[in-house]
Amino acid sequence: MAMHVFISATSLVFAAWLAHGADGLWQPHSSPRSRSVLSLHPNGPGEDAIQAGKFHADFFELRNEDLKGMSWIEGPGSAGAPREEATQPAGRFARLFERLRWGKRARSEPPATDETPARPRLSMGQKLAQHLRRAQAGLRRIAPKWLSRLRARVRNWWAPEGPIPVFPESEPEDLLARQVVQQRMWLLELRRKRDLGGSQETPVASVTVTSASTGGTKQLKVGPLFWKGDDGFVMYSAEDVETGEELVLKAVTAHGADTTASVAVLQAEASCLKNLQNINTPQEARDRLRFLLPDDTFTVAEAPPAKALSLSFSEAPVANFFLRMPKPVTTLLAYLQAMEKGVFHGSDHRPLQHLLTLRVIRLAAILQTQGLVHGGFTPDNLLMMPDGRLMLSGFGVVRKNGSVGPVTDVKPTYAPPGFMRGGKTVKYTYALNAWQLGLTIHQIWCSRLPFRLKTPGMSRAGNRPSMDRPGYNIFYFDDCDVIPSPVEGLIKKLLHFRGWRRMLALSAFRSSEYEAIRRDVDSLFESYKADLRQEEVSAQPQVPRPGRRIASKRWARVNKRWARRQLACRAYRQVPEKVTLNR
Repeated sequence: MAMHVFISATSLVFAAWLAHGADGLWQPHSSPRSRSVLSLHPNGPGEDAIQAGKFHADFFELRNEDLKGMSWIEGPGSAGAPREEATQPAGRFARLFERLRWGKRARSEPPATDETPARPRLSMGQKLAQHLRRAQAGLRRIAPKWLSRLRARVRNWWAPEGPIPVFPESEPEDLLARQVVQQRMWLLELRRKRDLGGSQETPVASVTVTSASTGGTKQLKVGPLFWKGDDGFVMYSAEDVETGEELVLKAVTAHGADTTASVAVLQAEASCLKNLQNINTPQEARDRLRFLLPDDTFTVAEAPPAKALSLSFSEAPVANFFLRMPKPVTTLLAYLQAMEKGVFHGSDHRPLQHLLTLRVIRLAAILQTQGLVHGGFTPDNLLMMPDGRLMLSGFGVVRKNGSVGPVTDVKPTYAPPGFMRGGKTVKYTYALNAWQLGLTIHQIWCSRLPFRLKTPGMSRAGNRPSMDRPGYNIFYFDDCDVIPSPVEGLIKKLLHFRGWRRMLALSAFRSSEYEAIRRDVDSLFESYKADLRQEEVSAQPQVPRPGRRIASKRWARVNKRWARRQLACRAYRQVPEKVTLNR
């Protein structure tokens, strides 16, 4: 028991000694080759003791009497050398204890007059924050790229595997879109000519072009202008002289310094097939993915490639690089602009809205399964084909997910919040297409963009140029058509302001809201087909059966007699009664 008490007391004394600095072992500054003096004193030997050279009452020191002024452990090299006063270095245990202490230092050292004052000590919370910042910086340096996307990987792995989005070659619902487009073709053509102004009056010219795939030449009849974009891209109607096939030639007008970048966009669109997985030909991409990829590239014969040419079918000079694609009927943007006037509101309007909603969601989901991000997933790049299919074009601004590209490839109106603030280049992610998908669905049902954004060709739209400008950030569906609750829920989830909480296109395709919209499309399409059959039956002429020919003649004579009697009765009722006077 006594031994335990002695050990405890000794430990407490040793801890107190460490707390006071552990400066009992004091070693003055000396050269490496000289031997130093060993003293045992809490604060070191006094100056008077060193000068006197004898025993002092406040400390214990052993000296060699043979050599004057040298301790018994000093070497001859330091004999007679004057001692320099040095600072007291803190012990290793003392420094560790001082760092872990919560309060101020036990001993106060007078600051030197010629030294700068020490910085104030950090609190425990500040120290923890500093260590966390250092650990985070270290992890950023040594962590691989896939670790930053660990949350998305875990979420995708944990989520149940859903259906893979793909399009069949033909669907029964395409009949609805084809019928509507054929019935309103005159209005779409009238609006197209009005939007193009005098450009549609350009004459048709015969042009000899060289094919990049075969190397041979072809004769084409080009003109007039079919489509004109805001960024200088145009489409011309064309016809192959040999086969008589109708097609379009996509080109870019020469508008100064940006012509080189625009031609590079066309060249990237021509080579976009290599970025698609398990797709070998442009026809397969159109049938399975509904991607409108160019079949071939043409250049005008006997002219340098990508040089500005003044051709007879074009009002402005165009670059000598053309993409050959199948001819569409119209764009979704032009269709929605005509729908905004109320002309399309009828029995086929509501099922068509459901159908377009399903089509754009599936197109965006296919892009995500391919690992691609489209910078222009807008109604201007969604084309309606003559057979009723909806296809996506403009693949010159398509990039891999997570890659960095120019910010100018995305229209400011269709850019998510904070997208335009990153400088000249920005990172392309799936959240960009999710935001553009939400805007497109909102435009299908409301004919305008939300948050009072500027919508081309819409009279009820706002003037806000982008989401980075201050404006109205609340959903407002009062002036829209009656939106089903599944569609409204998808719009709100797709247009979330925080990108990491925004629903992606593939999740929207596998959601319960998508299944509810699909069931509505099936029921509405069945009623629409019943109405079409009723209209076809009523439009057919009534052919009398041969067995009832005589009976029909007799009933005709009876009907004539009955008609004469009815006329006579009506005439009799109209004769005024005789008026008798009361005398």
